[in-house]
Amino acid sequence: LLNADGYTRWMNSVEFPSNGSIFSFTPGKLGSPKTDLFNSTINGYKYFTDGLGKTDDLHTFFADPANVAKRGSFRPGSANHRQYNLKFPLVGGSPSLVFQYAAVASWVQPDKTLSGDPSVLDIPGDFPTSANEQEPFALSIADTSTLTYGVVGAGDIHLGLEVYDWGALQGLAGVPNEIHQIVVEGDPAIVPGGMVALDKATLAAMAKPGSSIISSVFQVDILNATPTSNQDLSLLITIESESPDTFDPGTGAVANSDRLASYFLHPVPVAIPGPGKIKVLTPNGGEKVWEAMTYPITWEPGESGFANVMIEWSTDNFVSDIRTIVASTPNNGSYLWKPVPVAATTTAKVRITAVGGTEFDVSNNNFQIALPVWLDLQPEIKVDNGTVSWNSSWAYQPSYPSISPAIEQDTDGMVHVCFYDPGPGASDDASIRSSNGTSWMGCANIFGSSSGPYRYDSAKMAPSSNGLGWLAVIPTFGSFYCTDADRMFGGPGFYTFDGPSINVSQGKFAELA
Repeated sequence: LLNADGYTRWMNSVEFPSNGSIFSFTPGKLGSPKTDLFNSTINGYKYFTDGLGKTDDLHTFFADPANVAKRGSFRPGSANHRQYNLKFPLVGGSPSLVFQYAAVASWVQPDKTLSGDPSVLDIPGDFPTSANEQEPFALSIADTSTLTYGVVGAGDIHLGLEVYDWGALQGLAGVPNEIHQIVVEGDPAIVPGGMVALDKATLAAMAKPGSSIISSVFQVDILNATPTSNQDLSLLITIESESPDTFDPGTGAVANSDRLASYFLHPVPVAIPGPGKIKVLTPNGGEKVWEAMTYPITWEPGESGFANVMIEWSTDNFVSDIRTIVASTPNNGSYLWKPVPVAATTTAKVRITAVGGTEFDVSNNNFQIALPVWLDLQPEIKVDNGTVSWNSSWAYQPSYPSISPAIEQDTDGMVHVCFYDPGPGASDDASIRSSNGTSWMGCANIFGSSSGPYRYDSAKMAPSSNGLGWLAVIPTFGSFYCTDADRMFGGPGFYTFDGPSINVSQGKFAELA
């Protein structure tokens, strides 16, 4: 039934077996007679009452107080029509017409004294409120959800539920007093936790007046839903009655523990990102981003006209690990991430959000943050006086004013870069610039200008066995000048010079024992 007004358990053929009573399921003579073909316990219904047209909406109909005053009555001798939009399965290319139906009504003896004139039967005034069924009979939904396919945590579900319940006529507390809880269920792969339940106290606190004296409005918000396709998200909304607290089918069997309830299906629309939306370009998945270095984050700014964006990153799809890269930067499509944090991970993503807007995009897939590796360095070794050849002489070489290829990261997270630096008024020098993953420190000279020029193009760096950084600057004839790069962190002058020079065999780097 594609246009159900709601769903009910009453008169399903499973829970209401044929036992000869008025409560048994009696197959409609126009339906398929074999009731064993049907196994569902919740089925769609259409609501009938005097004055309700065949295609009228219940919410619109009961917004009129004159219609509410009729209490959903169906007078004897009257005729009412409702349109059913039915979808049948195709068998061999033709619809297979297998269906059943049931008519369900509530009725009690009238009491002519209720309306004040016992000589006149007043319909519906002489019928007690118990003549109306006790569970909610209609639900109108104001849907302001913001779901978009293709983005993790792509939006939220916002439903304004206007619940109609004839039980509200029985007391001053209205609809909130009639409801035990409201449960909204959906695919757990899309809806966090698979469901949300609002108990009686929560409903009473949030209830707002509806469009009718028999309705109240309740707000349901489900955040960070992730659609798995662009198809509508189907939600089952269960509204449980406060009283009675069991569902008794009236067949003589022991009532089960389920509460009397009404059920409603609601399709939440899922949007597809269209032109004019923010779109992450890099890193968008599969990249390797180096710790403590810089990386260009790029995106398509879209056509919405907002001036700035916020950029964040996460290792868990922005569920709980959400870290800000920049709170606001011009929406010009590019931002230099510097330095990339020292936080090795294979599940990183970035999210770019319009400042003051709702548009955003997230990396399609994970990228990696890792230690930078640009040089194929051999493992370090420990040396002492017995394995090192010491020299005290070396020759000058012409200067080479360019950047050295030497770069290294220690196991403690420090990053060092060595380069050739002929400073103002000084001879050629070799310098180190260091970073702790948060910021780059100023340059620190390794050797003063009196030490002479060094082969900047042959400088190498490697971690020592204790995790600290060691630098080898190569002069003319193969002697290595060696220093502890970690001592550079504090700025110029904070270094040690371990020996006049060190010759190391097999191209390995040495740490003095």
